[in-house]
Amino acid sequence: MKAKDERLNVIRSIISRERVSNQDELIRLLKTEGLNVAQATLSRDLRELGISKSHDGFGYRFRLPASSESSAALKNTGGRGSSGLVISCEFSGNICVIKTHPGHASMISAMMDGKNMDSVAGTVAGDDTVILVVRSRHTPGEVVRELSGIFPDITKKKIE
Repeated sequence: MKAKDERLNVIRSIISRERVSNQDELIRLLKTEGLNVAQATLSRDLRELGISKSHDGFGYRFRLPASSESSAALKNTGGRGSSGLVISCEFSGNICVIKTHPGHASMISAMMDGKNMDSVAGTVAGDDTVILVVRSRHTPGEVVRELSGIFPDITKKKIE
């Protein structure tokens, strides 16, 4: 476990001081720090750390969570403490639009993708918005029920 904690600290350090735009680049930087990390391991680490990808005016780059509270909540509760990251949830046909705080959409999208939700065919994340494509046989109510397993107070944030 100690090796993992050290690896996570090195990842945080690199992302806080370098402009890293993709996982291959981050893997190369980790190698310069003496760490050989597989892509699958890095993906899990990025998700656990709450690291997202957002546009900074020059291109996309990895960013640490806006607040350590959101990262700690995700790490300590498996995502159940993440409900404060969602601002609203609105449906239009088979599309669900979830508004988040800036920089959190990618992390939230990854959380949903990791749950393999029956009602969701896939997600697309921007900086502060996640689009869910809802499978045709599912209702908005079913989607919200599944989302409530990740975001406990999502029903309060649903826009009718």
